[in-house]
Order: sequence, then C-alpha cells, then structure tokens
Amino acid sequence: MYSLNIEAARLAEQRSSRITAPGVYEGQFMQAVEVKSPHKTRGIELVFETENKARAYFTLWTLDIDKKELYGYRYLNALMVCLGLEKLESEPGAIRKWEENEMVNKRVQVFKALLDKEIGVLLDTEEYEKRDGGIGIRVAPVGFFCTSTKRMASEILDQTREAEQLKELSKMLKHRPLKKSNIPFSRESYATAPSPLSDIDDDIQF
Repeated sequence: MYSLNIEAARLAEQRSSRITAPGVYEGQFMQAVEVKSPHKTRGIELVFETENKARAYFTLWTLDIDKKELYGYRYLNALMVCLGLEKLESEPGAIRKWEENEMVNKRVQVFKALLDKEIGVLLDTEEYEKRDGGIGIRVAPVGFFCTSTKRMASEILDQTREAEQLKELSKMLKHRPLKKSNIPFSRESYATAPSPLSDIDDDIQF
C-alpha cells in the first residue's frame, strides 16, 4: 500500500540542474569512479546529487605518481569517516558519460561503497573562463559531514556530542568571481570539477 507523498510528486517533474552557488548541501553520490590523469595522478571522480536533483561534479585528487598524498587525500579520508568506512576499494562497473558530443557507455572502476548513502557536502564555487571565451562556474568541496548528526570528521573521531564545525565552516563558504590572475582551480593537488557537458575539457587542464 502507498500513501500520497506530495513532495515526491513535485520532484517527479524536476530535471537535474547544476549547483552553481556556494553552500551546505545534503544528498548522495550517484557516481564515484577511479580516474588517473595524464600525469599519473590518481583520484576519484564524483557526481553528487541533492534530493531536488541539483548536481555537483568534482574530482578528489589523492595520490601523485610517486604515491605522495595530495590535499584531496585528506578530504577522501574525511568523507570515509562521515560514511563510516574503514576501507575503500574499486570494482569493475559501467557508467554513462558525455564524450565527443554524445552519451556513451564506459567500463570503469567504481567505488560502490560511496554510492547511494546520505552525505553532507560543503561547496565553494568559482568562475572560470571556458575555451570558447564564455564564463563557467565550477565547485570545490571544502568539507563533508554526517547528515544525521551534522558532525564533521574530527568531531566523529573525537566522539564530540555537539556539532560546531559545520556552523563555523558554513560561514566561510564563498564564490570567487573570475580574475585573470587567479591560480587555476583545477590543480591535481586539490579538486577539480569535471563537467558532463561539452565544456568538459575546460574543467580539467593538464
């Protein structure tokens, strides 16, 4: 037996949109794929979706060619704490991906343990100049939290009852307008924002 859920009925008509504003978001990872850059830097390409189908696309770059830990490695471990994971391994899978102006099926290595679990994400945004001269907006994660307790990784590890970090960090979230002098946001040492659209090559520059 089913009872009418008015909110679910409204959501049925919504199509996915991209997150373009900094903020605190709750949702699930719909995709978590193992990737490697031309420089042999390892990372995880993530697609995050909120309940109202707003999406964010970004990559956590974790280890360089010499297996040196990059800044994204810290974020990955914080994410694992918030999801209650002690180990994270990839396994063969398939995804639909936008390539050369069409959607194609690709065989990839998928981190299934990250998928379909409630997670909170704090996102900054920044404008960037596309190759065609247009202006795009990309996101970068600056923290994760447990949606049920609102606690961040350090608070979970320290078994802190009160969730204070989320309140403080949310005050510092910001949007960075385009500046010609900006250091490219897409460095492998941090996180990049791969796009499912035609400007994907603009989002990751190696």
